[in-house]
Amino acid sequence: MKEGVCLARCLVIGVAMVLLLSGCTKGGGKKVAVKGRVVDGGRPVTVPADLPPGDPGIRVIFLSADREMKKAGEAYNAVVNPQDGTFEVKDIPPGKYRIAVSVGAFGTPDKYGDKFSQDNSQIVRDVKGGEDIVIDLAKPTG
Repeated sequence: MKEGVCLARCLVIGVAMVLLLSGCTKGGGKKVAVKGRVVDGGRPVTVPADLPPGDPGIRVIFLSADREMKKAGEAYNAVVNPQDGTFEVKDIPPGKYRIAVSVGAFGTPDKYGDKFSQDNSQIVRDVKGGEDIVIDLAKPTG
């Protein structure tokens, strides 16, 4: 009896390891880079001039929206250039993402009234890698 239980456990663990190591999840562990820019009506988003040191005044966050991905809801922060609104995210798995954008100094109200916050944003894009994503905040879906 004990041998049968041990064999069954070993079999379950073995199958789990094979599935894990074979990359059964969507994207198979592949990571890509994506670049883009945030605009408002086609023009670069303006950020406050009196920002504290190190505060870019604009934040862009990619939130996994693909239910098939291993970690749905995982967030990836973009590196943003506040001068022209360009951004880049490195090492992001391909898939569908909801994109949150906030403009303003840390701890201050968002310029857009949280319309594009992590909870409210309707901006959704498919990330495949290498594409240039333009987010226009003058449009409801960016």
